Parts: sequence; C-alpha cells; structure tokens
Amino acid sequence: MIDFRYLLITVVAIFLALTIGILVGSGFLGEPLRKNLEARVEAVRDRNDQLLQENDELETVIGESNRFAEAVEQYMVEDRLQGRQVVLFTFDESNGSVVEEETAVLEQAAADLISTITISQKFELAGQGEAEELRAALQTTETDGEALLQTAARTLGSRVAAAGEDVTGQTVDPVAAARLEETLEGLEQAGFITVDRKVEEETVPPAALFLVAGGSQDPPAFDTGAFATTLATSLADRDAEVQVVEPTDSAWGLVASIREDAEARTVVSTVDDADRAEGRIAMVLVFDQPSEEPAGHYGIEDGATGGVIPDALPGG
Repeated sequence: MIDFRYLLITVVAIFLALTIGILVGSGFLGEPLRKNLEARVEAVRDRNDQLLQENDELETVIGESNRFAEAVEQYMVEDRLQGRQVVLFTFDESNGSVVEEETAVLEQAAADLISTITISQKFELAGQGEAEELRAALQTTETDGEALLQTAARTLGSRVAAAGEDVTGQTVDPVAAARLEETLEGLEQAGFITVDRKVEEETVPPAALFLVAGGSQDPPAFDTGAFATTLATSLADRDAEVQVVEPTDSAWGLVASIREDAEARTVVSTVDDADRAEGRIAMVLVFDQPSEEPAGHYGIEDGATGGVIPDALPGG
C-alpha cells in the first residue's frame, strides 16, 4: 500500500522540478526565443507591407486598363449594328445597371431595340395558384413544377423564334405572329412577363437578334440558369443569332448553365463580363459576325474559350 505522505512529497517534488525547469529555461533560453519571435513577426510585417504595395500597384494597372477599354469602347462599337433589330429578354430581379448598359451600347452600335420581354419572379411558382395560372396561360396539363418552367421557357422561345424566322422574300408569318401574341398576352395578363414594345403590335421582326441579359449578386427566386438555357436554345432552333450575357459578380450562373450544356453551348454565344467595357464590346462584335459563324464564349471566367473579345475577321 502506497503511503500518502510519500505520494504527497513525490507530487510536490515534481511540481518543484517543473518550476525550477521553467525558471532555468526562461533564464537561458528566453532571450534567444524572444528575439527569434520578434524577427519572425518583423518578417511577416515586411511581407505584408510588400503585398499591400503590390496590391496598390495592381489596382492602378487595372484601373488604367479599365479606363482604356472604356475610352476605346465607342470606337469599337459605333454603328457596328446599323440596321440590325434586337429583341431583349431580361429578368425583373436583375441588377438594373446591366440592362441599362447593354441597352446603351446597343444604341451606340446603332442597333434598333424593338422590344424587351421581362421575365417575372412569379415563375418561382410559390403556390398552387401560380402553377394553375401558368398552366392556363400555356394551355398545358403539365403538373411537375420544374417541367412546367421548362415548358414555359421552351414555348416562349420557340414561338418568338418562329415569329422572327428569316425567310427570304417574306416579311412576317401571320400565323406564327398570331400564336406568339396569344402566348405573350396570356403570360402577361397572368403576371409572368411584361412586354415593352418600341412600336405597338410589333414584338419580333424577321431576322431579329436575340439577347438574354440578366444577373445579380442576390440569389434568384427560381432556377434562372435552367430557364435561360432552355429559352436561348429554343430561340436558336431556327438559326437565330442568340447571346446570353451576365455581369462578373452575378450569382445566377446564366452563362455557366449555357456553357455546361452540350447542346446550348454550340448554338448560343455567351459573355460573362457584361458589366465591363470588354464584355459590352464582345457582345456587339459577336452580333456583328456573319450568322454562319459558330457560337463563341467570351470573357474572363472558366469556359471563355474565345478569349476576351472575338478575333478580327479577315477583311474586317
């Protein structure tokens, strides 16, 4: 049996030895250790100062590059789309400046913005009532929510494309135009879209260019990426020229959704930096290319296989 006094003396001796070790260590090793730590802190401070300076220099370079791009923008886009007619699709939750900037550059390029179709956040289908209204507007019996959204995007895209199909020697197909207006009226009356026309009763002219623009830092009310992909692909089914553009800070993934879709990326062009001068230039230059040119993807994000802007065409 262990004697308690012996145990107590042993414990006290251990603590005494530890205390003496700490005192001795601080006396012999404390000063070198302190100097070593101070040297390390100073090195980190110097590195941090260097990084801050490099960051300031990079911001200066970026600022100068942005100013240069904005300065040459007007020369790059001016009158590039003279005589071309554009139909714009956007979403009412989008950053307003994106639509304003794209509209302004289209005007600078002398394009004629014929109509703007705005997709409402009512497509969230928050309740059964909204789904019933959408089914009635589309005259469909689809019950699944996601499938119903896809049906809406496909119907809207295909009927807009049919009305704007470029048929040689033909102005507007009256049957296609009537079907489109019926669809637009039903969706608009139900609150799913709004249509702003430059000229009353003219929504989609023949050989129109189609631009889908949107995005925001805030998450969307519904899957706008999937909706835009189906819409844009349906627009392109009749060989129409279609682009999807989005700002760099958007959380929606409109452009990414197109680029990740095996079919969509071959027929729909994208620009992922529509809030920058380079992106606006790219958008105009894509529409200025011959219609037989394949779809291209431009910007600064993953999947921008075409670079920042399209390459100059021979003789252009």
